Amino acid sequence: MSARFENYKIPLAAGSFILSLELLLLICCIYSRGDWFFPAGMAVLFGIALIVLPFLLPTLPLPETLSDKKASIYLITVVTLLLLLLLVCCIYMRGDWFPIAAVSVLFGLGLFILPVLLHQCLREFSMYNNKALLYLSAEHVFYIQPPAFAPVSDIAMGNHGDSALSPDRKMAENFGSPRLVRLMDLACPMAM
Repeated sequence: MSARFENYKIPLAAGSFILSLELLLLICCIYSRGDWFFPAGMAVLFGIALIVLPFLLPTLPLPETLSDKKASIYLITVVTLLLLLLLVCCIYMRGDWFPIAAVSVLFGLGLFILPVLLHQCLREFSMYNNKALLYLSAEHVFYIQPPAFAPVSDIAMGNHGDSALSPDRKMAENFGSPRLVRLMDLACPMAM
């Protein structure tokens, strides 16, 4: 092995193992004339990252700005792979449930992940003292978004009646505030 790769033995071994496993899945998929490679490949990649990445990150030489943020790198990578797995499965099943699932996952995991991310990533910024406010505002955004996505699935399923309106928009129409209804139409055009 070359001297320049001497520090990268463990990452190279892990990468070659993952690549050979993905190639094995591809060969099996082609041999069986299946179309399941992308969901299976993403599931294997997500599972391996979930287990191997905590042991792999300390061996990687990272830039100084990222060397003390390894927990944040791990969490962002795993959540991104989980969202990609959900997207691939949604496309494979020809579904329309990905936005609802993605926002639900982000909201659920945000309860545990956002404190770590805010603690590690905002140390250098002037907003660090207000991290509790940032955490609560981020959770509020995740909490508000699911009603905005619900009408998309209703409209896609053919429900164009009153059930396709979000509960917030129904409430605004019932109280007769045209200004609030217009504001909601601007904020979430899919909820119309």
